[in-house]
Amino acid sequence: MASYQTRRAVLTAQWTDATGNQKGTAVSPLGRSLQRDGWSVFVEGRLSPRWSVIGRHDRFDPDTATPGNENDRTIGGVAYHLGKGNTVLVDLDRLSWDDPTRTTTNRLQVTLQVKY
Repeated sequence: MASYQTRRAVLTAQWTDATGNQKGTAVSPLGRSLQRDGWSVFVEGRLSPRWSVIGRHDRFDPDTATPGNENDRTIGGVAYHLGKGNTVLVDLDRLSWDDPTRTTTNRLQVTLQVKY
């Protein structure tokens, strides 16, 4: 993972190359651990002390031996910072698949982060 932060912007990027997962559930029907890889980038632009915009894009392949199961997730949103670490975020989340038989999903969500 790499990150860069200024007063007005945050940028992060990360990459993964893994075998299996920590829970032990990323296995083939024959019990072999699956090879997985992916990457993610995130950006936040701080428009003012109260407002910011965010964007994120992920690319993940849960089994590199199986063609067409890769997915892309794109998220964009607007955040209003209430103060003291409390934030309201409205974002649109889109998940699409390389496999054309799988349905692309879109989700609009409102998140309230409360810090105590």
